[in-house]
Amino acid sequence: MENKNSFDISWATLWKISTVVALVFIFYSAREVFSAFLISIVLSLGFDPFVSFFEEKWKVNRLLGTIIVFLAVIFIFAGLVFFILPIISAEASGFVEHFGKTISNVFGVNLPKSIIDNFSLSFENALGVLSAARISIPGAISVVFNRMIIIFGTIVAAFYLIVDKDG
Repeated sequence: MENKNSFDISWATLWKISTVVALVFIFYSAREVFSAFLISIVLSLGFDPFVSFFEEKWKVNRLLGTIIVFLAVIFIFAGLVFFILPIISAEASGFVEHFGKTISNVFGVNLPKSIIDNFSLSFENALGVLSAARISIPGAISVVFNRMIIIFGTIVAAFYLIVDKDG
């Protein structure tokens, strides 16, 4: 007696598999947009208590309260960057100098003086690093522009989620 094994797949199963594959492809292709949307949801949940405080305590319109909160966050962030970035740059320069001395003391190898003296983040140095790494300038600009659009979209989505009281 001959035993035959058959494997049958229905059309419904094939359609389900192709639908799942298509959804995975769509989610993978739009992963930056979905992550930006999730970040905007988190931002709106974080800023909502402040906007609600302005709305309830000071009877400020929700739109105006949202604008006040966003401007306050932007000013705080800009102030931190303005005051902290020079300190970080100075500390990094000191670290490189101290690191060079430590390497010299431990291993007996001196870092070139030009590396220590020229440790600064300038536009020319950044372009030199990009060209040395064989990264095209238009490609780098494209990546930066793409990231700026994603960040702007995240902020706008968070703004609209906060303006709507039941957002």
